[in-house]
Amino acid sequence: MASGLCDMSPMITKEISINQVPENLKLLQTDKENCKISVNIDN
Repeated sequence: MASGLCDMSPMITKEISINQVPENLKLLQTDKENCKISVNIDN
């Protein structure tokens, strides 16, 4: 993944800010539609 040989972006179901992590942890545990949420730490 780090080398760029495999594009993981299709697996990302949602991008959130660091402030949204707590509420989205529950979502990851209960909502089967969300398999991977990417956290954008720049915002």
